[in-house]
Amino acid sequence: RAAARTGEDVVVMPLPGARRPDGEPLSVRDIAASWRRLGSDEGGGVYLGLLAPVAGLDAALDQAVSHPETGLRLPLAHPWPDLESSLCHPAFTPGRSSAASGLGLYARGADGRLAATRGAPAGPPFPAALAFASVSPRATARLLQRGDLHAVLGEAGGGEPGAMLFATYLVYRPGSLPEGVLAVLAGLDRVPLVRTFVPGPAVPMSALLPPALMDPPPPVAAPKRQSPAAAGARSFSVGYDTALPEDRAVAERLQVMLHDLGYPSRLQGFDRTGLARARSVGTVDAALVSVLLPPLPAPALALVLAATGDSELLSRELPPLGALADPVARAARVRERAAALQRTLAIVPLFARGLRARLSPVLVDARRDAFGLLVLDDAWLSD
Repeated sequence: RAAARTGEDVVVMPLPGARRPDGEPLSVRDIAASWRRLGSDEGGGVYLGLLAPVAGLDAALDQAVSHPETGLRLPLAHPWPDLESSLCHPAFTPGRSSAASGLGLYARGADGRLAATRGAPAGPPFPAALAFASVSPRATARLLQRGDLHAVLGEAGGGEPGAMLFATYLVYRPGSLPEGVLAVLAGLDRVPLVRTFVPGPAVPMSALLPPALMDPPPPVAAPKRQSPAAAGARSFSVGYDTALPEDRAVAERLQVMLHDLGYPSRLQGFDRTGLARARSVGTVDAALVSVLLPPLPAPALALVLAATGDSELLSRELPPLGALADPVARAARVRERAAALQRTLAIVPLFARGLRARLSPVLVDARRDAFGLLVLDDAWLSD
């Protein structure tokens, strides 16, 4: 899709020649319907925080469905230079149903492989097909050497890490945690927590944004001394996403640490949508929330603010940031606001992860995008 500025609006249109896997042209209605589902999907709706500068998003989606010939017109409530870049987030990939993985360059065939589609405006990707398989870490070196594998994703050792933008936070309802718990979390030593319980590559986060977006990064304060053990503190609940084993491991470690200090807690695992629903209705007091942050500071901060569930934060904090047209000045202001807000928000930064990729020497022209994800559009195999 293409986005262009028209006055104070950003207009989104499918690129000419863009088609769905069934051969039908990608339409403005497809894009609007996908974004509507994103908002109704509680597990992914947090990403609509990237569209917070849009005035009347629901009305804009309705208008795109009624009059697709004019495109999906996004009127801005205030200046926001990073809106077009925000639309590159994978969450906004058009799809045909809530279960779809998005309309991309590949479609799953009957044999389970992902075959290249003809729907890309610039033509199909160079690799004709992709096949994925789970393998044991012990077998990867042998399979790479034999040529049975050409890329290994997420391997603990070897390979270059991408940008570490998949960030995890402990988000809690204000007033829901027993007195003293926040003081313990403020003194949490994240370095051994991440080293022991989070598969690499990963970095501890002492600020609202990961180090990749805080340049220069804020100074890391020495861990505070643990608070004395509490007496008779009430129990509280912590939710986590069962699809993310590192979130469960960290939640269990926090549970043990807090229990030793006299703060009992109950862990509850959910799928992504169930976790978001539990947070929205208040059936959990706190939750580990993981989001893929954009590679730009201002949209990344918008997404973190959206994760708190406080829409007033977005309407208050974003306009002054968007008023700064210079990206360097805007990034500096983001760092200032992130430091100031961290003391008041009901959110505790924990760690950020990246995607490690180990590539075969015969795989040529594979690259990373700004999110740190592997791009194979132009990759090919040498002899």
